[in-house]
Amino acid sequence: MLLVVTHLLAQVHRPAGFEGRIPWCSTVFSPQQIRGEMVYPVGNGISAPVLLKQTRPSVPVDKANIRGIAVICGIVGHDGRIRTAFMDRTIGNGLDEIATEAVKQWIFRPALKEGEAVAAPIRLEMKFGY
Repeated sequence: MLLVVTHLLAQVHRPAGFEGRIPWCSTVFSPQQIRGEMVYPVGNGISAPVLLKQTRPSVPVDKANIRGIAVICGIVGHDGRIRTAFMDRTIGNGLDEIATEAVKQWIFRPALKEGEAVAAPIRLEMKFGY
């Protein structure tokens, strides 16, 4: 399994998910309060979160040959943990749940604003069966 961790700069839009729509994690938004924490978009002086520790998902043998790319949108809190995670592009067959549970265990170096840790959105891609 290949893991691709991406972040999107404030002025970049990247299509994913269902045809003809822009996923939540690639929309441009102003700093805002989400679940009690200020969340800042990456760019304009805000650095991106960086993956430090990854727990690889455990894929059952009967699903090992399923190919697909799961896109997970999330918010990395100021403590480097995923606060919110949801599927933006699904694979099905139980792999979406496996991917979501795996990223909730990951640890990131949080985004920085003027040297201080802040919450920021992140876009995570997990490629299964490649």
